[in-house]
Amino acid sequence: MDQNLDILGGYLNEIGLSPRKLKTLSGRKKVQKSVYLVQSAGADLGYRFQWYKHGPYSAALASDYFALVESDGNKDRFPNQHQLWRSYKEIIHDVKSIFEPDTKSSFKPDLWLELMASWHYLQKISRYAPEEAEAILRSKKKRISSRKDFQLGLELVDKRLKELSLLG
Repeated sequence: MDQNLDILGGYLNEIGLSPRKLKTLSGRKKVQKSVYLVQSAGADLGYRFQWYKHGPYSAALASDYFALVESDGNKDRFPNQHQLWRSYKEIIHDVKSIFEPDTKSSFKPDLWLELMASWHYLQKISRYAPEEAEAILRSKKKRISSRKDFQLGLELVDKRLKELSLLG
């Protein structure tokens, strides 16, 4: 099996995402956004991202997880040959804590990750000031920005990213 697929399979095992969950849009969004954030924290899994409808997106990552689903799609876990380096496991362990929505918000996990990854991408990759990033989110992500707890969500996401030193 391709080394990228081995690494991705190991990553998905590490975050507890089964092959079956990759068959859903929310599962695929979780992979896209979490890989983006983990790479931003220093565990380069080899994917490059660009801005897309749901925020940071990697076509190569999508191709790889579809290949994994094709080979392991009906299992609860990827085979044990999928391994990660110890340093990557430590980074994932640290970053994984921000994947779940803050209890003060009513965001579902996939929207929470979309907001977090998009907020980070707009500021760190596209280099927008926070005010500009917020304006873009308000205009491009109506499903998120129309929520009554959008502003609270932004504040909580910003705080969590800063705690992990992912935002300055």
